[in-house]
Amino acid sequence: MKRTPVRYLDIGEFLYIVVQAVGIRDSAVLSSPRLVYQADSALSAPAISFGGEDVYPTLVDKAAILLSRLIENRPVPMQNTAVAFLSMVEFLARNGCPFEGLPGDTNAGLCGFLRDVEAGDVAEASIIEWLRPRVACR
Repeated sequence: MKRTPVRYLDIGEFLYIVVQAVGIRDSAVLSSPRLVYQADSALSAPAISFGGEDVYPTLVDKAAILLSRLIENRPVPMQNTAVAFLSMVEFLARNGCPFEGLPGDTNAGLCGFLRDVEAGDVAEASIIEWLRPRVACR
């Protein structure tokens, strides 16, 4: 069975999400070395491999790492966590596995979970386990 290549977000696509979601249009902010380096580091993390094997083998693993690293790196000066979540949702969608949530999930619950991730209270393995049942791969 042939494996479909993963479609990763690049820096231009990430900046498009920033502009659309947060409304930052200041070119000095969008091109600041800090934003570009921090975002690029996080955007690259899901694709890391070692010895020819992906460190994060599944799409859910990759999406969770993307979310975690964007939140941790804080490339966006405001609403970073929202941008990180939207970037993860876009990553999943472009790879045919939309984020759908679970019956009973609420906005308050999602926001609470993301705040806990932002505070550093949720390990990456726990993000993966939280995300797995909320993704519908086709």
